Amino acid sequence: MKKHYFIGHYYKFITKDSKFSFAFILSVQNKKPTRQLILRDASYTLSDEAELKVVDDKTVFINIEEQGLSMNGILKLGDYHKPKHNIMSFFALFNMECKHSIRSLYHSVSGSLTLNDKEISFEKGRGYIEGDEGYSFPSEYLWYNSLSDDYTVTLAIARVPFMFSSFLGLLCVIRMGDKEYNLSTYKGGKIKIINRRHVLISKGKYHLMVNYSVDQPAPPLLLAPTNAGMDRMIKENLVIPSSFTFVKGREIILEKADKASSLEYMFEEDFYNE
Repeated sequence: MKKHYFIGHYYKFITKDSKFSFAFILSVQNKKPTRQLILRDASYTLSDEAELKVVDDKTVFINIEEQGLSMNGILKLGDYHKPKHNIMSFFALFNMECKHSIRSLYHSVSGSLTLNDKEISFEKGRGYIEGDEGYSFPSEYLWYNSLSDDYTVTLAIARVPFMFSSFLGLLCVIRMGDKEYNLSTYKGGKIKIINRRHVLISKGKYHLMVNYSVDQPAPPLLLAPTNAGMDRMIKENLVIPSSFTFVKGREIILEKADKASSLEYMFEEDFYNE
């Protein structure tokens, strides 16, 4: 294993009514594991005593009693729905700073949790799983995920070092039932606008506009890997209101408002590509 190489997996869970969601990250850097739990208003780096594990990709065991947090339960995951194609395409063949993967665009969730003495049912809930591996998180990036029973929109834009320069790479998959649209860079997708209010991407006649607010509410902080170790702090809005419109020409294919979407925005300045 090369110095400071990391592997991480991100699991997201939402109740059927979208009123509660949480996520956790299981990661290893230089053989040292880190487990982080993300709630709407707080994040936790868990001790070795806390139980948070996934068995056979189907069962999640949680038994956490620390840092003023009590969270216990067992959740069952349904069949994973992977993207039709490797989300990185041929870029996965290169020795890149960070490689992204999507293990499940959507799957069902069942079971229940007890959070600080409050029982939360996840019957007919839903989930999403992705992963990252490499040497460091990108210096600048945006990540957005909106998840429902009948659709998934997941979008990532990152500053990618390549050869002696860098470029902004785009990964975007939109699932609608059995249909899937890929607006990624290697499919001809282009970034038009990125700022703290919205992002616009296009591929031929297809256009996706996502509207959000970066700072409302103030996002919890998470640990992220760099070339020096797990020592960077990033911000994740696990639950924020957003809306998006996906069109082909003047035809609206999908238009939704989501009160429980997720966003990481790590661009220092607004960026316009037009």
